[in-house]
Formats: sequence, C-alpha cells, structure tokens
Amino acid sequence: MEIPPVRYALTSDDVRIAFQDFGVGPPVVFCMAAFTHLTGLWNVDLVRRRLLEPAALSQRVLIFDHRGSGLSDGFDAPPSLAARSLDVFAVLDAAGVERASLSGFDLGGQVAVAFAALYPDRSERLVLTNSRFGPRGRGRAEALNPEVEVHASSSAEARLEQVRRAIGLGTEHEWVETTPSALKHPDYIAARAEYERLVGSRDVWRKQIEAIADLDITELAPLVQAEALITF
Repeated sequence: MEIPPVRYALTSDDVRIAFQDFGVGPPVVFCMAAFTHLTGLWNVDLVRRRLLEPAALSQRVLIFDHRGSGLSDGFDAPPSLAARSLDVFAVLDAAGVERASLSGFDLGGQVAVAFAALYPDRSERLVLTNSRFGPRGRGRAEALNPEVEVHASSSAEARLEQVRRAIGLGTEHEWVETTPSALKHPDYIAARAEYERLVGSRDVWRKQIEAIADLDITELAPLVQAEALITF
C-alpha cells in the first residue's frame, strides 16, 4: 500500500500532532514508542510488513508521533501523561472518530492507559505490549521479584549515555541485547540508524528520555474501565 498522507491535529494546549489514518474496519489508535517518525516508519521494511500493512487489512489505524518526536511539535517543559493524552484526544477528533481501541507499546502503553483512565467514554479496549509502567511500578515489581535483574538499559542514565555515544551512527545498541530476535533481521538493524536520524538530533532524544523518565501509571491504571490485554 502507498504511504498514507500525514495530517495534523491541534490539541487543546496548542500542540500540533502529526498523524496518519489508513485501513478499513474498527478504529484503533497505535500509541507507539517514545521515538517515532511517521513517514520514516514506512521505510523500515520490518515494521511495514509485520505491523502497518497487516493491521490495515482489518482495522482503521490511527498512528501518531508523540509530542517531542518526529513530525509533531516539541515541548519546553516535560509533558505529563494527562498532557500526552490530549494528543490521542486531538487525533480522534481530527479523524472524526468518537471511540476507539488503543494499542500501546513502550511510552505508548503509558499514554494508552492514561487516556483510557481519563476518557473512558472514548476508549473501547486496550492492548499493551512491552509497555512502560514507571519508577513506582518498577519498584513494586522488584520488591515482589527480587531474583529478577533489571537490565541497565532500563535506566534513563543508561539511555542518555547510549544517545551520547551512538544514536544515528549505525551501532548495534544495547537494545539488541534485550531484543535478541532483532538479530534475525539485519536489514532492520541497518535501517535503524537512518530512522534514528529522522526522529531527531541528540538533543531531541535527550529531551524525550528525560521527559519520560518519571512518568508513572501506578495511580491511573486502576481507573481503567476498558478490557485490556497485556503482553510482554
């Protein structure tokens, strides 16, 4: 399929959010990881063949760049999850969709949970995959599972060091260690460097990493009324 056009939605706090609208079927909002670039995603063959095109066969897909990433506006002060939920709200309004399911990954999982908690009348179902939960949730998980070692790359400090050293240079980052299946797709690893450059400069990556470090869904998650499927 052809790359769908990029459209823009304006949030109630005056942030312009880039999004795409494609496919036919029940509406679903893809809340992606913290660092995206809408047109760049379609140039990553693995993402296009395994996610975007198959999803469009049976669903109306709405996908967007988070504020501070890709083609959407940036920010000065780190936005809260309530503010980031406005991005989803604006995209739904701009697309003329009253109610949709949400599929969240990484930061997108936190945003999806926050949106479902704050706007239950506009949230159908949740699917959360490898989603972030936040420092309080991480502390609770570590207390319940002391034998499980948290990988160093999960810390903001480790990610900032990775950005300083290697973002956009084509280096096989630490994420390969925690995502060994990526090694089966060398084309994806090769394309990642170009994609990282599209997302933004090192300053863009740094600001987003610092902005999401303390986001936490511990208090919002119990408020979610929608059915949810959680996978890791």
